[in-house]
Amino acid sequence: MMDNNEFTVKVENIDEKQVPDLIQEQFSKAVDLKKEIIKAEGKAYEAQESVINGVGPKVISPKEAIGNLQYATLDLANAQVDAMKAQKLSFEYQQKLADISKFLFRLGLTNIALNRAVVNELEARLRDASEEELDDMARAEIENLLKRLKMQQDIDKKNEDLTKIVKELSMRVDCQEKELEALRQEIKKLKG
Repeated sequence: MMDNNEFTVKVENIDEKQVPDLIQEQFSKAVDLKKEIIKAEGKAYEAQESVINGVGPKVISPKEAIGNLQYATLDLANAQVDAMKAQKLSFEYQQKLADISKFLFRLGLTNIALNRAVVNELEARLRDASEEELDDMARAEIENLLKRLKMQQDIDKKNEDLTKIVKELSMRVDCQEKELEALRQEIKKLKG
């Protein structure tokens, strides 16, 4: 299983310029894991071919047939082990994709500039990624992440707009309070 400690990077200390390297690192890890899955699948298919070729419909003696069946059984056992390894790697790959997605989403949440950098970099990676680099599952995960980050951008923009409005209103209230205070002072002078 993958070590989750590699995703405990303090995203608060990350500079916008580091985003492409961080994303490339995550993509590379996913690609490496996918290569391992493909290698394990290949071994399973090789074992299957060995079994098929070893006990085909040839005219052989019973002794040879028993020997071939023994080898075929051994190949089947090896294929089972390889299939189990491929399944384990596939699970790790899915877990890695989920971890990468969570990491990049957290990174995108830290501030508006990082969010834009992450979105731009992921969009570029999706455009340029070949089938070897990104399978359908990884592509779907990244597209979902992009959708969430863009929604966050919309929220950030609305928040920024509201902050401006609140600041304006606060300044107006301050001006009105100063005017009121000036009026109070003038009333005191008139009364007194």
